[in-house]
Amino acid sequence: MVLVSNSRRVQESLRTLEELAKVPGTIPELDSEKFKQARFNLYTIEENLLSKLLRQDKMKHIVGLYPFTFYWATIWCKPASRGDIQT
Repeated sequence: MVLVSNSRRVQESLRTLEELAKVPGTIPELDSEKFKQARFNLYTIEENLLSKLLRQDKMKHIVGLYPFTFYWATIWCKPASRGDIQT
């Protein structure tokens, strides 16, 4: 999935920048904690987006089942006519 692939690339880049920021004497001064926080924020964003996309995909498949289910329910649950009832 494109979302996951691109998210992993950004996460890897943020991890690299985080480690680079830890090297003493890095110019300009970089705050490794900001990169770490951005990486963890991205994990949350990716999880939420993926969850929503998967739910939407499932809903597309479920919507297609409703007419089929309704059709079979009407056949199986058809009310008996007067001639079908035995007393």
